[in-house]
Amino acid sequence: MTYARALAVTLAAALTLTACARQPDAHDESPGGDPPRSRERAAGMPAFSEKLAPMAKGFYDMAWTADGYPGRNNHDGTVYEHPIYPTYVLHDYLEQYAKHPSPKLKAAVRTVAHATVRRLKPFHGALVAWYAPKPGTRHTERRYSALTQSYYAHRLRNAADLLHDRSLRTAARRAFHALTVPADKGGVRYRDRHGTSIAELPQRPNGYVLNGWQSALVSAWKYGEASGDRRAKRLVRASARTMARMLPLYDAPEVANSRYGLTGYTYVRTVGADLRDARVSVPGEGSQGLVRGKGTELWTNHRVGPRQVNLVLSRASLPEPNVLRLDVSGPARVQVQVGEYDPLVSQPPRARWVTVGKVDKGRPRVEVGRDVLDKLAYPTNFVKKIDGRQTNVYHAIHIRNLRELGRITGDERFAKWADRWSRATCRWKEMPVYEGMYVRSNEPGARSVAVSDLCTRTQGGTGWQKFVGE
Repeated sequence: MTYARALAVTLAAALTLTACARQPDAHDESPGGDPPRSRERAAGMPAFSEKLAPMAKGFYDMAWTADGYPGRNNHDGTVYEHPIYPTYVLHDYLEQYAKHPSPKLKAAVRTVAHATVRRLKPFHGALVAWYAPKPGTRHTERRYSALTQSYYAHRLRNAADLLHDRSLRTAARRAFHALTVPADKGGVRYRDRHGTSIAELPQRPNGYVLNGWQSALVSAWKYGEASGDRRAKRLVRASARTMARMLPLYDAPEVANSRYGLTGYTYVRTVGADLRDARVSVPGEGSQGLVRGKGTELWTNHRVGPRQVNLVLSRASLPEPNVLRLDVSGPARVQVQVGEYDPLVSQPPRARWVTVGKVDKGRPRVEVGRDVLDKLAYPTNFVKKIDGRQTNVYHAIHIRNLRELGRITGDERFAKWADRWSRATCRWKEMPVYEGMYVRSNEPGARSVAVSDLCTRTQGGTGWQKFVGE
């Protein structure tokens, strides 16, 4: 990376630090949560495989509770009981057992599975793991995740089959049931004009976070295959059809990338008159007004000043625009703040103001179209620092899961978009914006690949094609 680029990136990061929330993803390790529990560590648990061990020690920083729940080490005598960690450990122990069965591994699967179930809470007939709000992120309310629930359903069912444990079969079924609870009842299943979707991060408007949605469907399908639960396969097929129709909305050809989700937050201001109130309408999803008392939450609509608000907008409405309805004290120009893509931030820098229309008391409506929404529905980033390298894990997850969903459903649209995004990634090595960046699949034990090596012959294999398993 050149000195000029490094300086520019540093300045951009500094200017946008307070405005840019870190994107959660399928393996987000910092979702907030209840206070950590201080316990003695469980002793005698089997070692992890060569795949998981480096990540468990490094990136995940795992530690055991006394009853055998794998959490995150807070280095103060406490363990944060991260909801998704047990799914990694169960997967690892079950894979090890399949290759080299042993009483110790079998006992470990039983310990972790039951420690996990003890922490799940009843909700509309389901068993769920609640995530607490985390300020500054999409996690603005207490919620559970379709991704975590689908992992529970799959892993707990596999553990139940190994152990012939009826209680774990029931827990797996109830973990899956959480995917069917409607969003308007506090669940994760959405039904709108696009069709059926399930959300890694339930919010309004629906964020349609792609990697979490994909991974949840793949795991729900595996649960359905293992259990014979026909509801799972019906849900996956219906939701996959919705996703296939929406894939063009995730394309970011201007940076040869895919989009993380379909929503983004930004500042909106009036020039010439005070802004008394504001409301955003997303066709097909209804409208959202300003939230009172949460003025610092970036992922909520809230007031910033007498002529400025923070609003969450959605690309999911395209080709129709989002509609702003503004209560103003007089005639005013309406401006929205947007910025260009930077791989080292997780939301667009608010670099410039763009006028999107005019309003007055008798004409309170202004439309926000593709030119702005394209800037806000952000492409996958390189914010994660793994092994000291700025690394993109999301784009590879998108491609790999598209191929898996194509195999599951037989829908050729998934392979088409996987091919398109693979070919697009071959352009990264020629694009200055990606200079000095790395990618990896985010699988335990996976290696990072320099962008400069993508789609080229490298020592030990072929760059991108080997990297995504093609």
